[in-house]
Amino acid sequence: MDLLINEPPLLVLPTLAKLIGLNESIVFQQVHYWLRKTSHEYDGAKWFYKTYEEWHEEFPFWSVATVRRTITSLEKQGLLISTTKYNKLGIDKTKWYTINYGNYKKLMSSRVAQNEQSSCSNCADGALKMSNPYDQVDHTNNQRILTENTTDINNLVVDKEAPPEKSEKANAQTAFEFYEQNGFGTLSPYVAEKIGTWIEELSEELVLEAMKIATENNARNWKYVESILKNWANKNFKSLADVEADRKRFEIQKQQRNRGKGMLEEKIPEWFYKRQSTDQEQPKSKNIDFEAERQKILEKLKS
Repeated sequence: MDLLINEPPLLVLPTLAKLIGLNESIVFQQVHYWLRKTSHEYDGAKWFYKTYEEWHEEFPFWSVATVRRTITSLEKQGLLISTTKYNKLGIDKTKWYTINYGNYKKLMSSRVAQNEQSSCSNCADGALKMSNPYDQVDHTNNQRILTENTTDINNLVVDKEAPPEKSEKANAQTAFEFYEQNGFGTLSPYVAEKIGTWIEELSEELVLEAMKIATENNARNWKYVESILKNWANKNFKSLADVEADRKRFEIQKQQRNRGKGMLEEKIPEWFYKRQSTDQEQPKSKNIDFEAERQKILEKLKS
Protein backbone atom coordinates (compact mmCIF):
# COMPACT_ATOMS: atom_id res chain seq x y z
CA MET A 1 0.00 0.00 0.00
CA ASP A 2 1.75 3.15 -1.23
CA LEU A 3 0.24 6.58 -0.59
CA LEU A 4 2.95 8.62 -2.36
CA ILE A 5 2.70 9.91 -5.92
CA ASN A 6 5.48 10.80 -8.32
CA GLU A 7 4.11 13.91 -10.01
CA PRO A 8 5.09 17.59 -9.60
CA PRO A 9 1.64 19.02 -8.63
CA LEU A 10 0.81 19.66 -4.99
CA LEU A 11 -1.42 16.66 -4.47
CA VAL A 12 -2.35 14.80 -1.34
CA LEU A 13 -4.23 11.58 -0.69
CA PRO A 14 -6.91 11.72 2.03
CA THR A 15 -5.66 8.54 3.70
CA LEU A 16 -2.18 9.99 4.17
CA ALA A 17 -3.65 13.27 5.40
CA LYS A 18 -5.69 11.36 7.95
CA LEU A 19 -2.63 9.50 9.18
CA ILE A 20 -0.12 12.33 9.57
CA GLY A 21 -2.11 15.57 9.13
CA LEU A 22 -3.14 17.64 6.13
CA ASN A 23 -0.26 20.14 6.13
CA GLU A 24 2.21 17.37 6.93
CA SER A 25 1.01 15.22 4.05
CA ILE A 26 1.46 18.11 1.56
CA VAL A 27 5.02 18.82 2.69
CA PHE A 28 5.82 15.10 2.93
CA GLN A 29 4.70 14.57 -0.66
CA GLN A 30 6.86 17.48 -1.85
CA VAL A 31 9.90 16.13 0.00
CA HIS A 32 9.38 12.82 -1.79
CA TYR A 33 9.14 14.71 -5.10
CA TRP A 34 12.41 16.62 -4.54
CA LEU A 35 14.24 13.47 -3.43
CA ARG A 36 13.46 11.95 -6.83
CA LYS A 37 15.01 15.02 -8.48
CA THR A 38 18.15 15.43 -6.37
CA SER A 39 21.60 14.10 -7.26
CA HIS A 40 23.04 14.51 -3.76
CA GLU A 41 23.66 11.25 -1.96
CA TYR A 42 25.27 10.95 1.49
CA ASP A 43 25.51 8.04 3.91
CA GLY A 44 23.52 5.78 1.62
CA ALA A 45 20.53 8.10 1.23
CA LYS A 46 19.43 10.87 -1.12
CA TRP A 47 19.28 14.40 0.29
CA PHE A 48 18.27 17.87 -0.87
CA TYR A 49 18.62 21.24 0.82
CA LYS A 50 16.13 24.08 1.10
CA THR A 51 15.84 27.17 3.30
CA TYR A 52 12.62 28.07 5.09
CA GLU A 53 12.36 31.08 2.78
CA GLU A 54 12.45 28.74 -0.22
CA TRP A 55 9.84 26.52 1.41
CA HIS A 56 7.70 29.63 1.87
CA GLU A 57 8.03 30.43 -1.85
CA GLU A 58 6.92 26.90 -2.65
CA PHE A 59 3.96 27.16 -0.25
CA PRO A 60 3.00 30.86 -0.48
CA PHE A 61 -0.38 30.15 1.13
CA TRP A 62 1.40 29.39 4.42
CA SER A 63 3.46 31.63 6.67
CA VAL A 64 7.07 30.75 7.40
CA ALA A 65 6.02 29.87 10.95
CA THR A 66 3.43 27.38 9.62
CA VAL A 67 6.02 25.77 7.34
CA ARG A 68 8.43 25.46 10.25
CA ARG A 69 5.80 23.91 12.54
CA THR A 70 4.78 21.43 9.82
CA ILE A 71 8.36 20.31 9.20
CA THR A 72 8.95 19.99 12.95
CA SER A 73 5.82 17.83 13.21
CA LEU A 74 7.11 15.47 10.50
CA GLU A 75 10.47 15.26 12.27
CA LYS A 76 8.78 14.38 15.57
CA GLN A 77 6.72 11.68 13.83
CA GLY A 78 9.97 10.12 12.63
CA LEU A 79 9.06 10.48 8.96
CA LEU A 80 11.38 13.35 8.04
CA ILE A 81 15.11 13.58 8.79
CA SER A 82 16.94 16.91 8.61
CA THR A 83 20.53 17.96 9.24
CA THR A 84 23.02 20.78 8.58
CA LYS A 85 26.17 18.61 8.62
CA TYR A 86 26.44 18.50 4.81
CA ASN A 87 26.92 22.26 4.51
CA LYS A 88 30.43 23.31 3.49
CA LEU A 89 30.50 26.25 5.91
CA GLY A 90 29.88 25.79 9.62
CA ILE A 91 27.91 29.03 9.83
CA ASP A 92 25.54 27.84 7.09
CA LYS A 93 22.38 26.60 8.84
CA THR A 94 20.50 25.55 5.69
CA LYS A 95 18.77 22.23 6.31
CA TRP A 96 19.19 19.08 4.25
CA TYR A 97 16.19 16.72 4.11
CA THR A 98 15.47 13.07 3.46
CA ILE A 99 12.62 10.70 4.25
CA ASN A 100 12.82 7.84 6.70
CA TYR A 101 11.17 5.39 4.35
CA GLY A 102 11.54 2.63 6.94
CA ASN A 103 9.24 4.43 9.36
CA TYR A 104 6.92 5.31 6.48
CA LYS A 105 6.54 1.61 5.55
CA LYS A 106 5.88 0.73 9.19
CA LEU A 107 3.15 3.36 9.25
CA MET A 108 1.59 1.88 6.11
CA SER A 109 1.81 -1.67 7.52
CA SER A 110 0.17 -0.51 10.72
CA ARG A 111 -2.62 1.07 8.69
CA VAL A 112 -3.21 -2.17 6.75
CA ALA A 113 -3.30 -4.15 10.01
CA GLN A 114 -5.84 -1.74 11.47
CA ASN A 115 -8.05 -2.08 8.39
CA GLU A 116 -7.92 -5.87 8.57
CA GLN A 117 -8.68 -5.81 12.29
CA SER A 118 -11.59 -3.45 11.68
CA SER A 119 -12.91 -5.73 8.93
CA CYS A 120 -12.73 -8.80 11.21
CA SER A 121 -14.44 -6.86 13.97
CA ASN A 122 -17.33 -6.00 11.64
CA CYS A 123 -17.65 -9.67 10.69
CA ALA A 124 -17.80 -10.67 14.34
CA ASP A 125 -20.45 -8.03 15.01
CA GLY A 126 -22.56 -9.44 12.17
CA ALA A 127 -22.26 -12.97 13.52
CA LEU A 128 -23.27 -11.75 16.98
CA LYS A 129 -26.39 -10.11 15.59
CA MET A 130 -27.37 -13.27 13.70
CA SER A 131 -26.86 -15.62 16.65
CA ASN A 132 -28.46 -13.42 19.28
CA PRO A 133 -31.29 -11.43 17.67
CA TYR A 134 -32.83 -10.43 21.03
CA ASP A 135 -29.68 -8.52 21.96
CA GLN A 136 -29.60 -6.69 18.63
CA VAL A 137 -31.10 -3.45 19.93
CA ASP A 138 -28.74 -3.20 22.94
CA HIS A 139 -25.75 -4.12 20.81
CA THR A 140 -26.68 -1.50 18.21
CA ASN A 141 -26.89 1.18 20.91
CA ASN A 142 -23.54 0.17 22.37
CA GLN A 143 -21.96 0.13 18.93
CA ARG A 144 -23.34 3.62 18.24
CA ILE A 145 -21.84 4.94 21.49
CA LEU A 146 -18.51 3.27 20.77
CA THR A 147 -18.46 4.66 17.23
CA GLU A 148 -19.22 8.19 18.43
CA ASN A 149 -16.46 8.03 21.02
CA THR A 150 -14.00 6.61 18.50
CA THR A 151 -14.90 9.33 16.01
CA ASP A 152 -14.25 12.02 18.62
CA ILE A 153 -10.87 10.51 19.44
CA ASN A 154 -9.92 10.26 15.76
CA ASN A 155 -10.91 13.86 15.16
CA LEU A 156 -8.76 14.94 18.09
CA VAL A 157 -5.72 13.11 16.73
CA VAL A 158 -6.11 13.85 13.03
CA ASP A 159 -7.08 17.51 13.10
CA LYS A 160 -3.64 19.04 13.36
CA GLU A 161 -5.01 22.56 12.96
CA ALA A 162 -7.45 22.24 15.87
CA PRO A 163 -6.33 24.07 19.03
CA PRO A 164 -4.87 21.77 21.70
CA GLU A 165 -6.29 21.31 25.16
CA LYS A 166 -6.01 24.35 27.39
CA SER A 167 -2.69 24.36 29.16
CA GLU A 168 -0.06 26.88 30.10
CA LYS A 169 2.37 25.56 27.51
CA ALA A 170 -0.24 25.37 24.74
CA ASN A 171 -1.35 28.96 25.35
CA ALA A 172 2.22 30.31 25.38
CA GLN A 173 3.22 32.57 22.50
CA THR A 174 5.71 31.33 19.98
CA ALA A 175 8.75 33.47 19.22
CA PHE A 176 7.31 34.29 15.79
CA GLU A 177 3.99 35.43 17.26
CA PHE A 178 5.72 37.51 19.94
CA TYR A 179 7.81 39.28 17.29
CA GLU A 180 4.75 40.27 15.27
CA GLN A 181 2.53 41.21 18.22
CA ASN A 182 4.96 43.33 20.25
CA GLY A 183 6.03 46.09 17.90
CA PHE A 184 9.08 44.53 16.23
CA GLY A 185 7.46 44.97 12.82
CA THR A 186 6.39 42.59 10.07
CA LEU A 187 8.07 39.21 10.27
CA SER A 188 10.10 38.97 7.07
CA PRO A 189 11.34 35.61 5.74
CA TYR A 190 14.92 36.65 6.58
CA VAL A 191 14.14 37.39 10.24
CA ALA A 192 11.97 34.27 10.48
CA GLU A 193 14.93 32.22 9.26
CA LYS A 194 17.16 33.91 11.86
CA ILE A 195 14.67 33.23 14.65
CA GLY A 196 14.42 29.60 13.64
CA THR A 197 18.19 29.23 13.61
CA TRP A 198 18.49 30.62 17.14
CA ILE A 199 15.66 28.39 18.35
CA GLU A 200 17.66 25.41 17.12
CA GLU A 201 20.92 26.82 18.51
CA LEU A 202 19.57 27.67 21.99
CA SER A 203 15.84 27.20 22.59
CA GLU A 204 12.56 28.96 21.91
CA GLU A 205 12.21 30.03 25.55
CA LEU A 206 15.57 31.82 25.38
CA VAL A 207 14.66 33.55 22.11
CA LEU A 208 11.39 34.69 23.71
CA GLU A 209 13.24 35.92 26.80
CA ALA A 210 15.66 37.95 24.63
CA MET A 211 12.69 39.55 22.86
CA LYS A 212 11.07 40.39 26.21
CA ILE A 213 14.29 42.05 27.40
CA ALA A 214 14.43 44.08 24.18
CA THR A 215 10.80 45.11 24.68
CA GLU A 216 11.43 46.17 28.29
CA ASN A 217 14.41 48.25 27.15
CA ASN A 218 12.34 49.79 24.32
CA ALA A 219 14.77 48.36 21.75
CA ARG A 220 12.39 46.48 19.48
CA ASN A 221 14.71 45.47 16.69
CA TRP A 222 16.19 42.13 15.71
CA LYS A 223 19.82 43.31 15.88
CA TYR A 224 19.42 44.07 19.61
CA VAL A 225 17.75 40.70 20.25
CA GLU A 226 20.47 38.86 18.36
CA SER A 227 23.21 40.62 20.36
CA ILE A 228 21.63 39.23 23.53
CA LEU A 229 21.41 35.74 22.04
CA LYS A 230 25.06 35.85 20.90
CA ASN A 231 26.11 36.80 24.43
CA TRP A 232 24.17 33.88 25.88
CA ALA A 233 25.57 31.50 23.28
CA ASN A 234 29.12 32.59 24.19
CA LYS A 235 28.31 31.87 27.83
CA ASN A 236 26.88 28.47 26.83
CA PHE A 237 23.44 29.19 28.29
CA LYS A 238 20.89 26.45 27.68
CA SER A 239 17.84 27.48 29.72
CA LEU A 240 16.12 30.35 31.52
CA ALA A 241 17.69 29.09 34.74
CA ASP A 242 21.14 29.95 33.33
CA VAL A 243 19.94 33.46 32.42
CA GLU A 244 18.43 33.99 35.87
CA ALA A 245 21.57 32.77 37.63
CA ASP A 246 23.70 35.14 35.53
CA ARG A 247 21.32 37.99 36.31
CA LYS A 248 21.61 37.34 40.04
CA ARG A 249 25.41 37.25 39.81
CA PHE A 250 25.37 40.59 38.03
CA GLU A 251 23.10 42.14 40.71
CA ILE A 252 25.36 40.89 43.50
CA GLN A 253 28.46 42.32 41.79
CA LYS A 254 26.64 45.61 41.23
CA GLN A 255 25.68 45.84 44.90
CA GLN A 256 29.25 45.11 45.95
CA ARG A 257 30.57 47.85 43.67
CA ASN A 258 28.04 50.33 45.02
CA ARG A 259 28.95 49.47 48.60
CA GLY A 260 32.62 49.97 47.75
CA LYS A 261 31.93 53.41 46.32
CA GLY A 262 29.83 54.40 49.34
CA MET A 263 32.48 53.57 51.90
CA LEU A 264 34.22 56.70 53.32
CA GLU A 265 37.93 56.85 52.89
CA GLU A 266 39.96 57.34 56.10
CA LYS A 267 40.39 61.10 56.52
CA ILE A 268 43.86 62.38 57.43
CA PRO A 269 43.62 64.98 60.22
CA GLU A 270 44.46 68.58 59.45
CA TRP A 271 47.23 68.73 62.08
CA PHE A 272 49.21 66.25 59.99
CA TYR A 273 49.34 68.65 57.10
CA LYS A 274 50.16 71.62 59.42
CA ARG A 275 52.98 69.66 61.02
CA GLN A 276 54.32 68.71 57.63
CA SER A 277 54.13 72.33 56.53
CA THR A 278 55.96 73.53 59.64
CA ASP A 279 58.67 70.96 59.21
CA GLN A 280 59.18 72.07 55.66
CA GLU A 281 59.54 75.74 56.72
CA GLN A 282 62.23 75.00 59.34
CA PRO A 283 65.79 75.41 58.03
CA LYS A 284 67.83 72.35 57.68
CA SER A 285 70.30 71.79 60.53
CA LYS A 286 73.95 72.66 59.87
CA ASN A 287 77.13 71.08 61.26
CA ILE A 288 77.80 72.52 64.78
CA ASP A 289 81.33 73.19 66.14
CA PHE A 290 80.82 71.78 69.63
CA GLU A 291 84.38 72.73 70.81
CA ALA A 292 83.90 76.39 69.92
CA GLU A 293 80.54 76.40 71.67
CA ARG A 294 82.13 74.86 74.77
CA GLN A 295 84.78 77.59 74.84
CA LYS A 296 82.11 80.29 74.60
CA ILE A 297 80.24 78.78 77.53
CA LEU A 298 83.46 78.59 79.63
CA GLU A 299 84.30 82.24 78.98
CA LYS A 300 80.83 83.28 80.04
CA LEU A 301 81.20 81.28 83.27
CA LYS A 302 84.58 82.90 84.06
CA SER A 303 83.20 86.37 83.61
